[in-house]
Amino acid sequence: MKTSGDLFYINLSFDDFKLGGSAFAQTLNRIGNETPSVRDSKFFKDSFNLVQSLINDGAIFSGHDISSGGLISCLLEMCFSSLNVGMKIDLTNLNCNDSIKLLFSENSGIILQSDQNLDKIFNEIGVECSKIGETIISNELNILNFEDNYVFDINHYRDICYSTSRDFDQKQTK
Repeated sequence: MKTSGDLFYINLSFDDFKLGGSAFAQTLNRIGNETPSVRDSKFFKDSFNLVQSLINDGAIFSGHDISSGGLISCLLEMCFSSLNVGMKIDLTNLNCNDSIKLLFSENSGIILQSDQNLDKIFNEIGVECSKIGETIISNELNILNFEDNYVFDINHYRDICYSTSRDFDQKQTK
């Protein structure tokens, strides 16, 4: 991930944020009643093709899928790949007051980093794309959503993530 560039959220599910079936729900020993789905396969296909075109044109610096672990996992994992690269994020314009639902729902979607106006490009194909922040030189992930404000120490969570992966690897490869 580059130390500069705007971050954009593209909701590929075209659905409300739902926690059913999410890793978060599982940690609470719940399954949930509603799971996110992809509501419009044509827009999904058009978005996928546009992303591929933008990658080929060099317009995207980095990106990450949201649907495995939710937005919080996505943002942290994007920061894990580089040292001293953090993010300043404002999710308020996604219009979800429930920060838990917003951060942990596993709706199909992606976060893209670019120095181009991706929201305009996606709007041309009828897909909502929201600028949610920017990368910064820092070891913190700062997230604002309405009145909620969170600060995550990237190094701390990277260590936790990597130690868990290491422990799983040791058990699986005896």
